[in-house]
Amino acid sequence: MTATQPKSSASTTLTKPEAQHIRRMEGTLKDYQDEKLGIYKGQIDGMSVCYDKARQKREELQKLYEKRHQDVLKEIIEMRATIDSHTQSLHHALKQFSSDFEQGVADGKSSWRTKFADEQRQIAERNNAIDREEKRLDDTLEEEKQECTRSINEQGGVIRHQISERSGLLQEQIKQRKRGNEEFLDKFQERFGELRAKLTEESESRESRATEERAKAKKRFHTLNEDQRRKDATSRQALIRLKEALEFQQEERKHAQGTIVGNMMTFMEEFEKNIVANQQKLRANQAHMHSKISGGRAGTGSKDTRPGSKDVEGTG
Repeated sequence: MTATQPKSSASTTLTKPEAQHIRRMEGTLKDYQDEKLGIYKGQIDGMSVCYDKARQKREELQKLYEKRHQDVLKEIIEMRATIDSHTQSLHHALKQFSSDFEQGVADGKSSWRTKFADEQRQIAERNNAIDREEKRLDDTLEEEKQECTRSINEQGGVIRHQISERSGLLQEQIKQRKRGNEEFLDKFQERFGELRAKLTEESESRESRATEERAKAKKRFHTLNEDQRRKDATSRQALIRLKEALEFQQEERKHAQGTIVGNMMTFMEEFEKNIVANQQKLRANQAHMHSKISGGRAGTGSKDTRPGSKDVEGTG
């Protein structure tokens, strides 16, 4: 029956050495051992090493990103401390300037009050001296009047004659004394006017200087505020740039991780498909090999006597 079966084509027929080699290879295999599955297992182990290295690299990148983040936070804290210290120094300088200015104004007022009190005391002393001199003159005039009255009463006509003779001189003396008194009063009022004008001018000058100092202080404070505002704007821009850089790094890291995960998923899907296809090819090859071996064993029971026959056992 086997002699009447058709032979397989030359492209799929195994020679005897090939069949013997396949049998020897099957004999070296252990129970339930598959050579291709062993090769696949070795490749999978190599891939596990690659996966471990990739995982270790991701952990190193995570540590590096964390260190960079900590460095940026440290720089921000240092910048904030520098800004606070500079602001406190400016505040202390402004307070010192304000206290010095107020102390200067207080000292100026105190010196002005002291000088005013001294000049007022001098004026009072001069007034007292004038009052004493006026009283002395009044007393002298009163004594002279009494003496004149006594002389008039004693001498009578002689005195009248002398008075008539000296009335002109007495009137001239009275005029001179009145003129001298008026001149003294004019000078006294003039000195008082000069003193009042001097006090008014000095008060206006001190007020003008105080106004100028206040304007300078306001201008200086405004300048300091403008400088601090510019520095704050510069610091805010630097912080915004740092924030944008951090956001860019985070987005880049997320994108890189997403790309790596997507590539790994695609690779795993392709690898799984490849394993399934290889397993299907392996089963097909095993089935084909078993069918060829079974066909060769069946052909050894009879010989083909036809011309050109290529029986495996006959050639052996």
